[in-house]
Amino acid sequence: MGQASRPLNLSVDTSAAVALITESCNPTLIIDAIDLAGAAAAVNLAKVASMRVDHAAQDHLAPLQELGFLGTMPGEAGLRADMVLWIGATSHFIETDEAARRLLFDQDNLSESKKTPRRHFCIAAPAQSPSENRIKQIPIGDRPLLDTLGLLRARVKAHPTSIETSTQDDIDAVVAELKSAKYGVAVFAAGHLSFLEQTNLMGLIDDLSSETRWTLLPLDQPVGQAELARMTLALTGLITPLAFLGDRARHDAYLYSAEQSIARGETDLVIWLSSSTTAIPPRFLGAPNTIAITAHDTAPSGADTHIRIGIPGVDHPAILEPAELACAVAITPSQTNSAHPPTAADVLYAIAEHATTQPEVAA
Repeated sequence: MGQASRPLNLSVDTSAAVALITESCNPTLIIDAIDLAGAAAAVNLAKVASMRVDHAAQDHLAPLQELGFLGTMPGEAGLRADMVLWIGATSHFIETDEAARRLLFDQDNLSESKKTPRRHFCIAAPAQSPSENRIKQIPIGDRPLLDTLGLLRARVKAHPTSIETSTQDDIDAVVAELKSAKYGVAVFAAGHLSFLEQTNLMGLIDDLSSETRWTLLPLDQPVGQAELARMTLALTGLITPLAFLGDRARHDAYLYSAEQSIARGETDLVIWLSSSTTAIPPRFLGAPNTIAITAHDTAPSGADTHIRIGIPGVDHPAILEPAELACAVAITPSQTNSAHPPTAADVLYAIAEHATTQPEVAA
């Protein structure tokens, strides 16, 4: 994975970062937003320097990744779905997310299996429910979302419950509708659902899929997540959070979580990597030393050392996976600037040429 042939005559000084990484016993690389080339370089640096790697939004995306659940993409959902189940706080996405609006309003784009309009259902508290008349609200009353998902799972399997007969009849009617789907899609906002709510939702989709075809569509994947997930899977076969112990990568959602590692005092160095000007979240501050590799003009708050990098697709050509497109696209800047900051990939490969770490004291 070494990249010795890459040009290393950078316009920035990486010596301070190299020194901190070399002195570190347990560094953690946290990636907020990056292009595909930068993600590959990040995995290379983590391997060379025996780092842990995590994503800034890992808490919201962990259940889907951890359980290896195969979801769908907006384009496929738009072509094939004859039923959509909106979960939780989806009203905001219906108002602002283009993929969600196409899925709801493009009634000319009918399902392949039957030329009938899509049916829409929603499981959400009244304050979070979309106002669209075409979406049928599943009656949950004051019941928490987690309990409602569990109740639906029980009735999908025809298990007895302790709820009132009238309520169970209503739930059974909904279950019968869900089972009648030829290709159902459950749409949710990962950032608004807890870990247990997401895992229970995945269980419901698995249960429904034993009799028909259901899948998941998360709409709020953050910038950078798709690029990192693609490269970690391609280069290691694993998903974040992961750690390199020698040449071997290991995955553990708890042990290698950046937030948990910092809170437990295990991480002595944080490398915050972001090709944007996002501030370092407080939950990732607290390690003895922090290196920020960002598009900021100056060091962000909390950083001991800062290296400025360019913005992919703005300062330099890049391959990105925008969440709204759900595919990789090559982006070339409208104007070329020979004085632009170096790419994240070039900086990371340059650091990797000189960076080694002390043996990790605890896995």
